[in-house]
Amino acid sequence: MLRKKAKELGYDDVLHSYLIVTLTDGSQHVVHKNEVVESRPATQADYRYEHYPIPLPADKTLTLKDLVLTAATTDQGVAASADSQRRFWQYDSRQDNCQAFVKSVVLDSGLVPVDDPRALELLQPQDAGALVDTLKGYAGIPKLVTDTSATLDRFKWGDEVLIHERGMS
Repeated sequence: MLRKKAKELGYDDVLHSYLIVTLTDGSQHVVHKNEVVESRPATQADYRYEHYPIPLPADKTLTLKDLVLTAATTDQGVAASADSQRRFWQYDSRQDNCQAFVKSVVLDSGLVPVDDPRALELLQPQDAGALVDTLKGYAGIPKLVTDTSATLDRFKWGDEVLIHERGMS
């Protein structure tokens, strides 16, 4: 059912999007959003899918933490509303998912000019809501699972620790 709907929507595959960020020391980290926003060291497997380099503008200096927090608190240069900030951190497979997260980090941190057509194409999220709807009576399960997992993760680590202990300092 899900594969049929993905094909109907024109998707070759249902994708998990993430950023691979290179720090000044040369280390590379995957920054992504599953049930929570997190970072981990990048592996060779992270490069096996299509990727597109987005250089940091010469006039910008950002830590990994700054990159994420800037995206969390702004909407393309304007202070983000409380609802927008909440949605940045909370996962919802329909709209506030990994693909929306990557788009937000890139655009809200000013990493790419809005006129870069290839970057904008890659940043365009798939219609995850349409895919979730194929689950019919079970469509609420993905949100229940990620909400429960996020609650357990936050209970274990707290909010700030997700940024510091998981490599975003």
